[in-house]
Order: sequence, then structure tokens, then C-alpha cells
Amino acid sequence: MTLLSSAATLVLGLLLLLSGGLKVTERNARTSVKETALTLLQSQRAVVSVWYVVTLAEIGVGVCFVMGEALPIATALCVTLTIGSCGYLVLGRALKPGRPCGCMGTRHAAPISALSLARSCLLIAMSVLALARAERWYSSAGAESFWLDVIGLGLATIVLSPEIAGDWWARLGDRTLRRGKPFDCGQVRPLRQQVLALIENSRAWLQLESDLSSRDCLDYWADGCWRFASFDAATSGGTATVVFGAHFTRDGVFVEAAVVGDDGLVVSRVKPSRSGRSRRGAFASAE
Repeated sequence: MTLLSSAATLVLGLLLLLSGGLKVTERNARTSVKETALTLLQSQRAVVSVWYVVTLAEIGVGVCFVMGEALPIATALCVTLTIGSCGYLVLGRALKPGRPCGCMGTRHAAPISALSLARSCLLIAMSVLALARAERWYSSAGAESFWLDVIGLGLATIVLSPEIAGDWWARLGDRTLRRGKPFDCGQVRPLRQQVLALIENSRAWLQLESDLSSRDCLDYWADGCWRFASFDAATSGGTATVVFGAHFTRDGVFVEAAVVGDDGLVVSRVKPSRSGRSRRGAFASAE
């Protein structure tokens, strides 16, 4: 039990540092947090405040756990975070269906699902195990079974993480349950933040990023299996608008772009290419 408790402490510490770090690096947290289930809170100030408080708590507890400091307050805070997170997921799934939890930031968002709840239960169990820790985790590092426990808990967390393994589960479900059925655009209901993340991971974005005057999206709209986003740009001929189009298909999401001048004429185009993070099944959630 001691080895398992130590392994749980290390895995939890690394996971909390990752989660907090991804939230800290959010470029537009005040805007993107509106896409999450935290909108259960009616006040925008409360939503942003909770986001930052949880982020600081995750980083603080993560540092303590990874350094091996057996601080009772850190362990108690970890149990509080994991239990509170589970309650948030249950409410979010019931009252804000299709919204992501923002557990790993919004750039790696995935709708709250059964996977989210399963991972949350696993984290609660791991945090309870951490309470039983009698020594710093690296005191057990010499034991082979300790690293096997770390690998086992780490893999279990990855498999139950919709942000990481959700695409794989969705593709597995696609192959086993929908084989031979025609593609239905009605199944594609991605969140705005998810589409913007796909666009930013595309070849079209890389080719035109240097021309963009701002990374803030001017306009966003949907048309069938397409999602469009426009951005201000500056070219050698003056100001322009770059319109990115994300096309959802059975084989993935393909992104193309067009640079449109102030006169409404297309200056240049970027041919469609598959986004690096495109898996159709991961976006079957409400907009």
C-alpha cells in the first residue's frame, strides 16, 4: 500500500502541474473560459476567478507532490479539488451538455463525457491513496514495483482522459457502430474553441500566420459541414481579411483559407489540408 500511495502521489503531482500549466498558458482565458461548463456560474467575474484559483491550487499542490513534501494541507486540498471537480462534472454534464470542462485548458477541450467522470473517480481514489502516504515518494523509487504502479496509474489516467484518448474512443465507436452508414453533418457539432484550435494546427494557419494583424477571431459562422473563422490581416497590397474554412468529413477535418482584399476580391488561397488534431468523432457535441 505504501508503494501504491507513493506512486499515486507522484502521478497526481505531475497531472496537476500539467493541468495548471496548460491553464496558465491560455492566451485569452477570459474569453475562452466562456466556452466551458463553468458558465454554470452566472457571473463572468466568478467564472474567471474560479478558473484562476483552481489553476493556482493545482500548481501549488502539484509542486508539493512532485517535490515529495508531505504537507497535510496540500493533500487535503488535493482531495477537495478532486471531489469538487467530480461534482462540477456531474452538474456540467447535466446542465451544460456538450460543453467542455476546461480541465486541461480550453485549447485541449473535450465535451464532458463518461470518460471525464471515470477519470474523476480515478483521481479521487488516487488522492485518497495519497492521504495514506507515510514517506516521500522518492524513498520508494528504488523498488521496481513502484515504477510499475506509476506506469499503471499513468496509463489508466491517459486512457480515461477525453482530451487525449477521446479521439481514439470515438474512432473505435465509429468503426464498430457506424460502419457503412453515410456521413451525417448533423453529427458534427463542435465548439467554437475546438474549431479555432483545429485551424491553428493546420498548414493554412502556418502559411498565413505572419500576415495576420491579430490572433483574435473577427467572425465565426457555420454552414453545413463547414465552420468558418475570419481574421484581420495585412498584405503588401494593404489591409485584408483571412477566412479559414474547416470542412468536417468522414476522414477528418480539412482546413483551407482565402485572403480577401478590401475590394472583396480573393488575393490568394491555401489548398485544403488535414488538421493535425482532426478526429470527427471527438466533435459530436452541442455547439
